[in-house]
Amino acid sequence: MIQQKLRIALAPVGASCVAILAVGVMANTGQAQCRGGGGGRPQSASTMPASVATASPQSSAAMSAYTNPYSSPYLAALSSAATARARQYQAQQAYLQQQAYLQQLQQQQAYAAAQQQQTQAQAEQRATSRRARREQELENRERRREQRLAKLKQESPSQYAALAQR
Repeated sequence: MIQQKLRIALAPVGASCVAILAVGVMANTGQAQCRGGGGGRPQSASTMPASVATASPQSSAAMSAYTNPYSSPYLAALSSAATARARQYQAQQAYLQQQAYLQQLQQQQAYAAAQQQQTQAQAEQRATSRRARREQELENRERRREQRLAKLKQESPSQYAALAQR
């Protein structure tokens, strides 16, 4: 994708103009930039004027810098785009990690709340069971006491009378 955006072509565009087409590089306009003025119809390399074909060393160096994949401007553009993509990827990863952490934290809090509710419900159930057992135990004691007194009253009325006086 980056190489498509940075695809650069040299094209003779006129009598004394060499256009550098930087597709997607110059603010994504895709427009040709001319150096040297002029204009006209496209010409082949064989019909190009000698002034253009034998350009100065400075302009040749400038043109080759955009077409040579090992040149500094080309590598700088690639590096800049790669750095931007890497930063975007890192930001996305950081966001995803943060979201995963928040989701995990919410799950832990929900689990802790459920555990607390369950523990509280179990404690209440145990307390209710203890109260019910105590009440049953008291009722059983009272019933056994009444049964003993009734038996004692039938078997030994004198002992029952002595016990009733206390």
